[in-house]
Amino acid sequence: IYTFQMLRSCVVGARRLVRWHSTAQPFEDFNAGRPSYMIKAPGVKKVEEVPQISEGEAMIQIARWDPVENNLRRETYVYKQGPFMVLDILIAIKAHQDPTLTFRNSCCEGVCGSCAMHINGANTLACITPVTPDTVVQPLTQMPPLRDLVVDFRWFFKQVELVQNSVPKRNKELYHIESMKKRYMELMKDLNSKGPETTVQ
Repeated sequence: IYTFQMLRSCVVGARRLVRWHSTAQPFEDFNAGRPSYMIKAPGVKKVEEVPQISEGEAMIQIARWDPVENNLRRETYVYKQGPFMVLDILIAIKAHQDPTLTFRNSCCEGVCGSCAMHINGANTLACITPVTPDTVVQPLTQMPPLRDLVVDFRWFFKQVELVQNSVPKRNKELYHIESMKKRYMELMKDLNSKGPETTVQ
């Protein structure tokens, strides 16, 4: 069963896929797994590898939580400016620079909320946040970090469990799978106990 939100996401994803195949060719050195329709590769490099930042290049600073050292360490990368989202740059870094970079991402459509991060001083989603000339990314500030940009969501999911339905079902036990199975077995037992000429009203 598809909800309206799920169908809308599917339509948007299909349109983007068609636009990707019709207007832009995928580049060979960017195969991190995200279906991207970007025109050119980010060309991500560590700032130490770039002698001087030239025009047309931008920087991204990532605050990574180190669970061993129990502190944040900052790393800076340089990339070619383009119509990129923050998640695009993070995926490029993980694919071509540092495979140990850890972060969450799933739908890449701004729906699931998996890629929530603290970007440029605000909590937002990396997949729908455009990069700036000086982008700063760090883990969510109100949740305990686990590693790099990944935070502990257990408290969040615990709060979700406490949320009650706006219109609670009074007879929700009737729709429970065990209740449905029990009623089905009772009905079958009742039918099998009657003769073949007996009709059920």
